[in-house]
This record gives sequence, C-alpha cells and structure tokens, in this order.
Amino acid sequence: MVSFRNLLPALLIMLIPSIVQAEPSKTPRFLMDEPMSLWDWGFYQLRKRVDRLEGKKIGEALFTFGAATYDWDKNRIIIEGVFSGESTQKSCVNTINKFKGTLASTYSSPERLLVNAERLFTSMFSHAGGYQSTKRPDDFGKQLIKIVLFEIYIHDIKKENSSISCTGTYLSDNVSIVVK
Repeated sequence: MVSFRNLLPALLIMLIPSIVQAEPSKTPRFLMDEPMSLWDWGFYQLRKRVDRLEGKKIGEALFTFGAATYDWDKNRIIIEGVFSGESTQKSCVNTINKFKGTLASTYSSPERLLVNAERLFTSMFSHAGGYQSTKRPDDFGKQLIKIVLFEIYIHDIKKENSSISCTGTYLSDNVSIVVK
C-alpha cells in the first residue's frame, strides 16, 4: 500500500512545471493587443501581390522588386516597381501599362482593367470570408483605385547609369516620364 507521505513528493514534482509560466515581454504584448485594421490587411495583401511578381517579365522589362506604401499628405496609395530593361519612353509606357494589368489580372481593354482593379482592391481591403460592414461605401473599390499611383523605374541593362521612370494611374492612360 502506498502512503500519502510517499505520494506527496511525487505530486509536488508534477505540479511545479505547471506553476511556472512565462509571459510575453512588453513588445510582444503590445503587438498582441493592437488590432489589425482593414487598411493594414489590405496593404499586407497588396504587398504580397507585388512581391509575387519578383523575377517575372512584365512588358519589355524584368521586375526586380517593388513596394506598396501610403502617402498620408497626398492621400495616395503608391505602388512602386523596379525593373531591368531598356530605358526608353516606349518601354516605360508599355511596362507601366502591363504592370497595372498584371496586378489587376487583366490584359484586355481599359474598361476591363478598371472593373478588375476595382474588384481587386475591394477584395484586398475587405474582411476574409465575405463579411461586409453596412457602413462601407457602395463605391468602395472605385474610391480606392482613384488614389492609386504607379511609379516604375527601369534601369537599363545595356547602358550603364541610364534609367527612366514613369508614373501612371488606373484611371488614365496618360503616363508621365522622367529620363535620368
């Protein structure tokens, strides 16, 4: 027969590991307590989408890396792409238009591009699973694509220290070009 006196040390040994606990330090605790907004979620998804293009040929240039940021003062979502290719105006216009189409998963008409871009931004900046707030504006995606600005930089692979950059939006076929 086992006595209580003999079981007591075994019980104490078994309880000690469950009593000792580690707590998250100040920084992880702060991050755990911060909510993720739909703005954060949308940018997370947008950056992932841009990152997936690395190493792909878009238009006449090779996409090397990109970024998606927000300019608070200008109220602009800026999608940047850095490419290797020819530093010509024609190449810049072609590449930025293909870049816009690639992100929106379409290469067809400008009308189709706007429809797809609106759907893309609506889905990226929405709850996963389809939940939709009743306070969300009806033209939510359209409002987002109005503030998107594309900036691309093409570094010439044949001419040293030669590059070109251009900017454009989903709403216009106009492209602004800067030769360096």
